Amino acid sequence: MNKDLRDTERASDAVIVQERMRYWGKFSFRIRTAVILTFFILFTALAVGYSFRTVAALLLDKQMDLELREESQDFVEQLESLAGPIDSERAQTWNRHAATHELHHWFIRVFDDNKRLLWESISVPESMPDATVDQWDLSEWDEYRFINRTFQVPAVAETAYRAGIVQVGCSTHLVGDSLAQLDRLLLWIFLIVVILGPIISLMLSGQLLNPLTELTKQAEQLSLGDKIQMLGLRGSGDELDSFAGTVNSLLKRARSQLRANEDWIANSAHQLRSPLAAITSNVEVVLGRLPEGKSADMLSSVLHECEFLNKLVQQLLLLSEANAGGHHSKLEVIPWDEMVKQSSDFFEALANTKDISIHYEKLQTVFVQAQSEHLRIVLHNVIDNAIKYTQPGGRVDIKLTQNSDQTCTLTVSDTGIGISQCDLGKVAGRFFRSNSGRDEAVTPRGTGLGLSIVKTIVEGLGGKLEIASEIGRGTTVCISLPTKK
Repeated sequence: MNKDLRDTERASDAVIVQERMRYWGKFSFRIRTAVILTFFILFTALAVGYSFRTVAALLLDKQMDLELREESQDFVEQLESLAGPIDSERAQTWNRHAATHELHHWFIRVFDDNKRLLWESISVPESMPDATVDQWDLSEWDEYRFINRTFQVPAVAETAYRAGIVQVGCSTHLVGDSLAQLDRLLLWIFLIVVILGPIISLMLSGQLLNPLTELTKQAEQLSLGDKIQMLGLRGSGDELDSFAGTVNSLLKRARSQLRANEDWIANSAHQLRSPLAAITSNVEVVLGRLPEGKSADMLSSVLHECEFLNKLVQQLLLLSEANAGGHHSKLEVIPWDEMVKQSSDFFEALANTKDISIHYEKLQTVFVQAQSEHLRIVLHNVIDNAIKYTQPGGRVDIKLTQNSDQTCTLTVSDTGIGISQCDLGKVAGRFFRSNSGRDEAVTPRGTGLGLSIVKTIVEGLGGKLEIASEIGRGTTVCISLPTKK
């Protein structure tokens, strides 16, 4: 039973530790670093303060003992130089000396060789018993510290004793008062450290994590394009440089694997073209010879799927070409506004059949450097999507603007079904098709490669693709490209 109880207690302790660790993990790494630094600063302040106080107490005690030795030796020398008993003048001098010392209020007692009291200063504490004469060298009694020393009376001296003991002591209150003042000073310093410690720790944690923050910002801009963007090395050879080098090596391996996959897709698409063309032509021949009926309908469905597969193969080849850098070959300066106008006119008939109006705002002539076929594919994909996902009675606006930073922006806006926010960041990915707000019976089936091809071509030309959308309110596609004179 005791064993079961101990096991239950261990399990309960483990759960408590896990809960605390889970709560601790909710804080950011900077906050956790700042908390650890704060505790380290406070612990260091306590350790330094305690050590400083200990050393100060030892030094004060040592200084007091040194002065006791020097003072007692001075009295021994005076007693050994006396030619007679201690007179009133000598007693007054010693009393003044004991009472007016700049640091300690001394007390003095003189005993003969039989330990009988011969004289004592008026500063002797009432609680000081005669038994203390048995204590030699440095000793303590209650709140007082004293030293006993023997002296020899000269043979010519007219005294009833030949030797004696002089006792010189002082209160230890001065050391205690000094330590109390030091404690108050250390307490104020510790309170200041408690207030400033978290602020300093937060600043230090920020400074310590700055290199990691810079690496994070660089990592957010990494790309696996033709020119792989690498993390910058600081040249210090520390752990962060080692981490950056590891990430760069990973990027190279990832890019190599992506290229292998792209090559495989391109090769597969090439291999599929010929048999797909043969299947399509044979189905068309057979379909032309069959009378209307169930068999003809089935072959029509097969022919429709072959056309879809053929479109998919063509897009895969185009995507492979764009990824391989084919859009950099045979570049020419193209009047971008004219091509946009031609494409909008081309799709006007399709839009009219769906009762959709296309509006084009013509601006000044804008030139871009690209391959005309690829730009036409970009336009056709974007405008076709705008018409495809806009209901009858809707509107498509096409606008081209010249920017001040030697770029131009093509904006295609529609009043269609829109894209949900969770799908908005995925629509430019390969084979992704958003189903939010779509009616599969009305909306044609897509391959999920159109916007991926657009993004690849645009980014390959040094441009940028941005998409904004809202369910039921429509979609806006912005394509920015560098301009040429």
